[in-house]
Amino acid sequence: MGSRNRASTTVMQYTAFLFVATLILFCVGLYGVESASDEAWIREAIRRQIAANSTEGRQALVSSAWWGPLPSLLGLPFSLLFTSPVLPVSSLLVSALMGSASLLLLYRVLQKWGAGKVWPVFVGAMALNPVFLKQCVNGSSATTSLFFTVLVAYGLTEWIHSRSLRYLVYFGFASGMLIVSDFNMAMWVLVAFALVGVDLVARKFEPGQRQAVLIMALTPLVYVSVLWLLMNWLVMGDGFYFLRSLGGGGIVNPPDSPTGMVMSHKVTAIVCSAVAVICVLARSRSGFYLGLLGAAPLALAYYLNSKGFFWDPVPLLFCILPLCILLLGRISGKSTGWLAKPAAALALIPAVITAWMYLLCGGLVADDNGDQAAVPGVSVDRDLSRQIAQHVMTKSELSKIYVCGYDGFLLTEATQDSLFINALDFNFYKAKDDYGGHALYLLIHRPDGRSAMESIHWKFEGIHNFGDRGTLHDGDFGAWRLYEIIQPAS
Repeated sequence: MGSRNRASTTVMQYTAFLFVATLILFCVGLYGVESASDEAWIREAIRRQIAANSTEGRQALVSSAWWGPLPSLLGLPFSLLFTSPVLPVSSLLVSALMGSASLLLLYRVLQKWGAGKVWPVFVGAMALNPVFLKQCVNGSSATTSLFFTVLVAYGLTEWIHSRSLRYLVYFGFASGMLIVSDFNMAMWVLVAFALVGVDLVARKFEPGQRQAVLIMALTPLVYVSVLWLLMNWLVMGDGFYFLRSLGGGGIVNPPDSPTGMVMSHKVTAIVCSAVAVICVLARSRSGFYLGLLGAAPLALAYYLNSKGFFWDPVPLLFCILPLCILLLGRISGKSTGWLAKPAAALALIPAVITAWMYLLCGGLVADDNGDQAAVPGVSVDRDLSRQIAQHVMTKSELSKIYVCGYDGFLLTEATQDSLFINALDFNFYKAKDDYGGHALYLLIHRPDGRSAMESIHWKFEGIHNFGDRGTLHDGDFGAWRLYEIIQPAS
């Protein structure tokens, strides 16, 4: 009976922590709502469209690999409960809640691994990290990805160490959720599954056990992938529609060094690599695999940058520090004897890295990096929306403007004007059929970064720069280019 009461008390304490921490972070986010990320506003608009049962909402939920459906679905209940046309309430709540849950999960893992008296240093280094705090209060989905990243690493490490099926279930579930949270983490998930494969080959198993392990690990990932394919088939008419966004037609040349690739990230990855080597010498298989998971994001970031896909330093670089904390916490918790005190000193490493990030805060979390991580070059600009509306209405009061891509939700949210229509799967003939007799316009965002992945660019290659047959260039408005539709393109 006593153990049951202690368990109940523990659950109540965890619930109270989640409530209080979420409330504090949410209030901070509301106070600084002008610093909310573009993703926060876009997700908010998507949820409103879903709640209204609109075609645009269903399309926005599933039609792009770069806009995973899970963060939008997590905030949907909050959007229904707290409706506000001027605040991204649900986005701020989701980022605050998942940030708090990530801290709680980190604490629980370190406690299980025996980090002892140094766990407050580890958790504090994460909780006070300026990048983590920014993501908790700006309404982005980075904290959702972080939660499942930590759960993937925990499940894999414990599976390698104990072969307990419970942790294999954790790993498989979290991997599936991470894919539908942020596709930027897909390659990291592949690295994690590759480590599972290496372990299956390197260790002895009973006949049939390898197949059972693969089925249990892969089933959640396969399930969510098939579900995503099915939803695209039902909503978009093409099961692979969301995957076509992986090959947009307007990717800019990658910079020499990935945006946001500051020295602190490199040092953290080097620490993970060094500890992984030490784990090899100490014959700690699970520690070695965890070290590889911590070092992998930096290598993947450089690879994605070389291919022109690294426009968002979050979440790949964002997850390096918590993975490093997990690794160091495991080493300090498993060390005994005369090694215990030196190992406990490892807790100072993430603390020093966090302090270092504060010194670099101006360059690390400034608006030109942090806020543009979601959608580069786009901001909620009501003046721009009015300017475009006035330009069009002076020509004809019977007009409609199709705003292409997810970026368009920023403009439509800024005005709430029926003049603007979101278009995630634009079709010239359908536009003419739907609004015959209207003057029709097409508004296209410059193909920079993730904006280059929008369907308008891979369906009509070069349309931003050269237009299409049946369109007439009608003006530029910041990052947007306006075309008048003269006749449907063939």
